[in-house]
Amino acid sequence: MLRTDIDRYVQALTLDPEREEFWHSLGNCIEVEGTVQIGSQSYTKNQCYVQALTLYPKYVEAWHSLGNSLGLGEWAQIGSQIYTQRQCFLQAETLDPKLISPASLSTLGK
Repeated sequence: MLRTDIDRYVQALTLDPEREEFWHSLGNCIEVEGTVQIGSQSYTKNQCYVQALTLYPKYVEAWHSLGNSLGLGEWAQIGSQIYTQRQCFLQAETLDPKLISPASLSTLGK
C-alpha cells in the first residue's frame, strides 16, 4: 500500500479511534515488521487487528486477517483471552462458516 493510504487511516483514527474498519484497513496496510504512530502510541499490524476486534468482536475479516498474520506458535490477546492462529481462524469460521474450509484448518498447528 502507498504511504498516503497509511497516513489517511492514521488521520481518520486520530479523529475517530472507535472505527473498527479503519483499524482493520490500517493493519492491512502495515508491513509485517512495520509500525505506525497514532498520537503517542505505536501499533503493529497485529495490534491494529486486535484494536478492531476489541471494538467489534464479531468482525469476521479481522479474525481472518489476524489468523493470517500470526505465525505458528504466536498468539494475540483480545480482552482477557489469548488466541493462537488456529483459534483466530476458528473464530472466523464460527462467525461465517463459509469463510474457511475444514481442510484448511487441518493444516494448522494446534
